[in-house]
Amino acid sequence: ILDSVKKTKRLVIADTGWKTCGVAAEICAIIANRAFKYLKAPIERVTLPDTPTPASPALEQAFYPQAKDIVKKAKAVCRYAIRKPAIWRVQ
Repeated sequence: ILDSVKKTKRLVIADTGWKTCGVAAEICAIIANRAFKYLKAPIERVTLPDTPTPASPALEQAFYPQAKDIVKKAKAVCRYAIRKPAIWRVQ
């Protein structure tokens, strides 16, 4: 994962666990600690919401991340552009 972040300068983590205290959170922490200087966009996580799992089949469709959710986050990370403060811009 570190080599990939160094190469692409971005990271999207897809995990079937909860956002808080899950594997995605741990990966996010490791990358922020070891490879922050390489990132050109915020780390995005596609995970379960921090709510109890629904028992209704109708609610499960909205609860679990779908492929379209991962694609949406990946496109957002690719479009992300670092905006320099006005004082850094050359006039």
